[in-house]
Amino acid sequence: TRKESSAASDVYKRQITLDARSAADLDFSGGRRTVILRQGTLLAHAAPQAWEAGQGGAAFTVRTAHGQVRALGTRFVVRQEAGSSLVSMLEHSVEITTPQGASQVLAQGRSARFGPAGIAEDATEPGTASAWQRGMLEAHDQPLGEVVQALRAYRAGFIRVAPRAAALHVYGTFSLDDTDRALAALAETLPLSLIHISEPTRPERI
Repeated sequence: TRKESSAASDVYKRQITLDARSAADLDFSGGRRTVILRQGTLLAHAAPQAWEAGQGGAAFTVRTAHGQVRALGTRFVVRQEAGSSLVSMLEHSVEITTPQGASQVLAQGRSARFGPAGIAEDATEPGTASAWQRGMLEAHDQPLGEVVQALRAYRAGFIRVAPRAAALHVYGTFSLDDTDRALAALAETLPLSLIHISEPTRPERI
């Protein structure tokens, strides 16, 4: 289930939407305007900021375990993964910095991954990265293991994928509100079998 929160002032507005099974903390104390993404994915919308208006306010920032993203009047998606974080720009730009000292401004229509190894361009389309907000999952030459991982957040129980099946590449658009149909579509279009196990303590297997 996607969750939304918002806060506003005369010159500073921001809106945060969390993807399913995502978690974030808000830190607006002491003049700070920081969202700390603990896990999962968020979409941030930051409209004209106090510091841009020359009123000395702090910039809106999203922090992950791998660095931070400072909004420059913008709308963007941040996803935290095990070894790095991904940011995708929907509008305007952000500045990415890492604890190791790397820094880069990311423009609209681009994506970048950041972490201990630095900051690198990523092929992910921003529209694809934000498709979950519309209740959809878009896959463009994406490993099945990653697709199933995204579906897990919207499904009760467990799904296991055999290593050979996880390496299969997926193209298509799937509804996050009907994961049964999404799994069935994967089984129809890929050389794999979907096995349902009814016991509540046992997983589905692909």
